[in-house]
Amino acid sequence: MKRRAFTLIELLVVIAIIAILAAILFPVFAKAREKARQSACLSNVKQMAFAVHSYMNDWDNCYPSSARYPTPDPKWDNVYGYGFWMWLLQPYMKTYDVYRCPSAPHNKPVWLPENSPYPVANYGYNEYIVYTTDREFNTESNIPLPSQT
Repeated sequence: MKRRAFTLIELLVVIAIIAILAAILFPVFAKAREKARQSACLSNVKQMAFAVHSYMNDWDNCYPSSARYPTPDPKWDNVYGYGFWMWLLQPYMKTYDVYRCPSAPHNKPVWLPENSPYPVANYGYNEYIVYTTDREFNTESNIPLPSQT
């Protein structure tokens, strides 16, 4: 009995079917990957929020400083040079990776102060909730509707 081989047409049809299935499935995989990155990003924000609240519990309900310059009260200045918020939150964090969003393109920092020990940071912090108009440290009770800021 003679074995029959695949013809070129049959082989091309199978390759075309595989290509069509791949074209259908690759966008689904890309969307699932981006959803996983969004979930990781949301987890990072949640961890930073817990760290901010822990910091506030330890420091008279004041927000961590977002300044690159000396803060109004020297007791708030950090050992790294001024009270930059990532440095102030680090004792409450387990890893530096929390400051990097997995969905951020090219992993370039949004902004980091000079001599930063952090390789990349993609999150920012609004300085206007940190200080009052008198450059005093702000507390959560001074902010109207803090959950909506």
